[in-house]
Amino acid sequence: MSVLTAASRRSTGAARSSRLVALAAGLVAAGALAAPAQAALSLTGPMNPQTGFPAWYEDANGTRLELCIADPGCPISPPVLEPVAPNDEAFYSLVGADLTGPAGQTVNMELAIEAAFLDTEVTFGRVQVTMSGMQPNSAYTFTYPYGTAVWTTDANGNMVGGFRAAARHEVGCFAGFATPCDITLGTEIGPFLTWDPAESAPPAGYIGNGLTPHTVVGATNNFVRVEGPGLPLGGIQTSQFTVEGKLAGAPAPIFFVAAGSGDFGTQRVSATVSRTVTIKNNGLAPSQPITATAISGPDAGSFAIGADTCAGATLASGQTCTIAVTFTPASARALSASLDVTDAGATHTVALSGTGGQSALSASPAIVNFLNQNVSTTGPENVVTVDNTGPVSLNVSGAAISGDNAAEFAITKNACTRPVAPGGTCTIGLKFLPGASGPRNATLDIASDAAGSPHSVPLTGTGTVAPGSGTATTPAPTVTVPKLRLDALTVSSRMSLRSVRRRGVHAVVFAPEGAKVIKARLLRNGHVIARTVRKVGGDGVLTVVLPSTKKARRALRAGTYKIQVTAGQDTNHYGVTSSRTVRIR
Repeated sequence: MSVLTAASRRSTGAARSSRLVALAAGLVAAGALAAPAQAALSLTGPMNPQTGFPAWYEDANGTRLELCIADPGCPISPPVLEPVAPNDEAFYSLVGADLTGPAGQTVNMELAIEAAFLDTEVTFGRVQVTMSGMQPNSAYTFTYPYGTAVWTTDANGNMVGGFRAAARHEVGCFAGFATPCDITLGTEIGPFLTWDPAESAPPAGYIGNGLTPHTVVGATNNFVRVEGPGLPLGGIQTSQFTVEGKLAGAPAPIFFVAAGSGDFGTQRVSATVSRTVTIKNNGLAPSQPITATAISGPDAGSFAIGADTCAGATLASGQTCTIAVTFTPASARALSASLDVTDAGATHTVALSGTGGQSALSASPAIVNFLNQNVSTTGPENVVTVDNTGPVSLNVSGAAISGDNAAEFAITKNACTRPVAPGGTCTIGLKFLPGASGPRNATLDIASDAAGSPHSVPLTGTGTVAPGSGTATTPAPTVTVPKLRLDALTVSSRMSLRSVRRRGVHAVVFAPEGAKVIKARLLRNGHVIARTVRKVGGDGVLTVVLPSTKKARRALRAGTYKIQVTAGQDTNHYGVTSSRTVRIR
C-alpha cells in the first residue's frame, strides 16, 4: 500500500486511498500464497482509545512500535486517521528497498505493518514487490529479511498496479473478516528492521528517519537479492533500506473532552439550558482519582454543575464520565468560565462559553395610515410586519388596539402567535371602519418578551362623507356604528313559572344580513338578571335561552320581564335593540 521510492513518497492521498480499495481482495488472497511462516509478532497492545487500533505491536526482540500519525519523525504519516473508507493509512513499521539492474531494470520491495479502514478498522502485514523493465512472464526469486519467495512479471515485463496487488503477501485482521480475528496478525514480517547502530544510531524515539537509505539489523537476512532472467549471475542486491517507525511510549492517562463541549451558543437572558460534558480517558493507563469538579472564571455565576458522575471516579483507558452543566445568562453579552476537573495529578479545564441575548421587536410601517375612508364603510386591509431583530426567538403574547378611536380599527388576522426565529418575521392585519368624519386615531399595542414591551404602532385614518350625501364633514362628538336591526324577534308573551324554571325563556331571533353576533339580555325591574352573546349561523336564525343555567332558572319569580336582543357586526359594534315583554305566572 505504500511505495518507498522518492517518487512514491510524493504520491497523493488520493493515490493511497485507491490502493486501500484493493485491500479486502488482497487479504482474502493471502491465504493462497506460499509465504514463509513465522511467529513474527507475538505481543499486541490494548486498543488505543484515540485511534481504535492496537496501541502497539512488539516483536521477538522486544522492539515495540506504535502508529505514526501527524508525526514529523515519520515522513509518510497521515495528518489524521479517520473511520472513513477508503482513507489515509498509518504505519507501525514501513521499510523499503530499491534495486537497479544493469539494463535499467528497477525493483522495489516494501515491508509494512499498517492500519487502515475498510468497513471497520483493519491492521495487517504486507510484503509487496514492484518491478519494471524485466523479462516478460518471467519468474524472479527474492531473498529478503524474512525468507525467500518468487514473483512473476506480466506480459510487459512489469509488476505494477492490480497485477502487483494480486501477488502481495498480505495477512490481516479486521472485525467480520475472520472468526476468531487474530489481532497478532500472523504475518511473516518480524522482527522489526531498525537502523544498524554500527553505521549510525536512529533518531531518538524512532527506528529510522524514513528517508535515508541505511543498513539494518533485526532479521536473518538484512538485505534484498533478486535473481532471474536478464540479471547478472548472482542477481542484484542491496543492504540499504529506508526505515520508518516510532517506539511506543510509556502508557499514560490522557484527559480528553470533545471540542465545543462547553459551548452553549446564544441563549435568552435568565433562561436556563443544560449541556452534558463527557470526559474520556484517551490514554492507555488509568487516570488518577478525580477529587473535585468546580466552576471558575469571570462569569462563573452564570454556570452551574448539575448531575456529576466524575467526582470520585478513576477512569480506565477509554472509559468516560459525565458532568451536567447549566447556563443561565445574567446579561446580554458574551460570557465565559471554566469547568475545573481536579485529579491527584493536575487540574484539567474545560472552556465554558455562551452569549446572553434578548429578542428585539421592530414593526413596519412605523405608522399605519389608512388615508381617507367613507364613514361606516370598511377600507382595504393594511399589514404590519413584525421583525425579530434579536439573537433569540421572539414570543408575541398578544396584540390589541387602544386609543380614542380604538373601536373604529380592527385586527383582521394575527400570524404572530408562534415563536419568531431570529431574523424572522410575522404579520398582523388591520382594517379601518370610521364611525364619523374627520381624523381618527388609535394604537396597535404588541405585547412580547422583547425589551420595551409593549411595542406601539400608531394607527390613523380620516373619515369622509360620500359626495352628495349632504352630511357635514366635521368630526362627530361621539362614535356611531352601523344600525343593524333585527328582522324579527319571536317570544311568548305569557309563560308559566314552572315552565321557565325548567326550560328558561325561549326567543327566536331572525338576524339581519351582515350580523355576526347577537347580544341578548333578560331584565326585571330594569335590572339584568341574565345575558348571553351568540354567533350568528349561516341562515341567520337562532334560538336564545335565558337564563342559561338551571341554578339561575330556579331563582326566577312570577312577574313581568323584558327580553332585549341586539345584532352586531362584532362585539364592539352593535345596532338597534329590539325588546319584548314576557309575563310569568
